[in-house]
Amino acid sequence: GFKTLKDDDGNVTDIFAAFYSLRDLTMTVLGRLPDGFDVLNCTYVGYVKGAFILNFYPGTYISFTMQGEVFIVGNYSDYFTPLGDDGVLAIESSLSQKTHILDNKLNVLQKIDGRYCVRGGGFSTSITKYPLGTKIGSAYFFLRDDTSSYKFKRMKTGWIADIKDNGVWKYAKRLKFDYATDNWLQKPLKTLKYNLIRRGIFVKNGMPPHDKDDVIEFINSDMHGDFARVVKPDGSKMYYHTYDFKRWEVVTGDAATHLYGCMGRMWTKGRTDGVSGLMPYTIAVKSINDLLGGKKTVFQFSGFIFRGA
Repeated sequence: GFKTLKDDDGNVTDIFAAFYSLRDLTMTVLGRLPDGFDVLNCTYVGYVKGAFILNFYPGTYISFTMQGEVFIVGNYSDYFTPLGDDGVLAIESSLSQKTHILDNKLNVLQKIDGRYCVRGGGFSTSITKYPLGTKIGSAYFFLRDDTSSYKFKRMKTGWIADIKDNGVWKYAKRLKFDYATDNWLQKPLKTLKYNLIRRGIFVKNGMPPHDKDDVIEFINSDMHGDFARVVKPDGSKMYYHTYDFKRWEVVTGDAATHLYGCMGRMWTKGRTDGVSGLMPYTIAVKSINDLLGGKKTVFQFSGFIFRGA
């Protein structure tokens, strides 16, 4: 998130990127946001091994490293794919049919012929990409359309990118009774040498109820993919949620209205009210007086809650 500094009149003078640890509840200030940028108008690219990166339309990227460094590049397109486990980011050129591979300090490591970050129509809304994908072995697979995938893989000679005529992106990692569809990969799986899909560690996601001419949109901005919107040819919309990518339940009311504004997940434990997770629509972390002469950290939240599990 971000920490703001204000003068005596309440005017914001500086904005700093900040990392808040849910493990030890400490906040680390990373680096100052350069002048001329508004954090309300940016897209969160993701954590790229040692840094978190933002995209500002049109085609400017800012990286805040965990060492407090700030890096900025411009004149790219707004199509990107984070390859977070390997500490690199793929961004399409705005001037040519090339995809650039950058490190977390935004240095160009390699240029690949072709465009490999564009999301298929109907599978994403606005500039915010739905990065539904998975990592099998050392290869990343991302959605291209309903029947094909983008593939990224690091070789000894550098990165290669390809289009696979297979919906490999539909395979999610099954972790006990839960499912994950982001780039995170459980470390022990990296050492397995057999076909993970055939042996059942990876499972194929089921889409929400829809007809042939419907369009399925994954409209919330996080990487889990368990909320979806089905748009009928007449423009009518239905919203769905799933826990296991097999059964889908209808989402109605205010939840459907505010779904797109939500981002990320936070999981809790030890609560007596049954709340097991949060999906924020708005979020703030503040330090306030605890009425005992000291300070305490307060987490303010509005949005979805998950119970049970």
